[in-house]
Amino acid sequence: RFNLIGLAFSGGGIRSATFNLGILQGLADLGILRFFDYLSTVSGGGYIGSWLSAWIWHERTSAAGGFATVTAQLRPALSARERQAENAPAATVGEYPPQCGPDPIFHLRRYSNYLTPRVGFFSQDTWTGIATYVRNLLLIQLMLVPVLAIILLFPRVLARVITISDDFWLGAAVAA
Repeated sequence: RFNLIGLAFSGGGIRSATFNLGILQGLADLGILRFFDYLSTVSGGGYIGSWLSAWIWHERTSAAGGFATVTAQLRPALSARERQAENAPAATVGEYPPQCGPDPIFHLRRYSNYLTPRVGFFSQDTWTGIATYVRNLLLIQLMLVPVLAIILLFPRVLARVITISDDFWLGAAVAA
């Protein structure tokens, strides 16, 4: 009735967000991203949806132009010539992730590793991640070991109770 089209991005965390970035780039490359009127997002889809909305808003408030500029920059650069045409610097050796796209996409790739943003042996993020992992592993073990012990000891306790009760009744029968 209104002829409106919506685009929905599902959840799934950061993997979903990076998958949806590829979808956005594909839609922009095909030139059909502009036909969508609504964007609906959940979880990881919300991560990429809010990123896209913020990028469009920032482009709209700058002199660059807004949605058309974002759509043009979302198109993946296929060659060095296209990369130079978009004024994006080429990747340098050892740079991770390589700076080979527009700044918003580079920023998304660089900071999407939210668990350990700064990787390195002496990095506080790395040691925090290791400490969190060890703590959670120990807490899970502290919960599982007593449950497993109860499950394994139940047949022994049951056998002991049955043996004691048989001895009691046998002794009572002999005494009578």
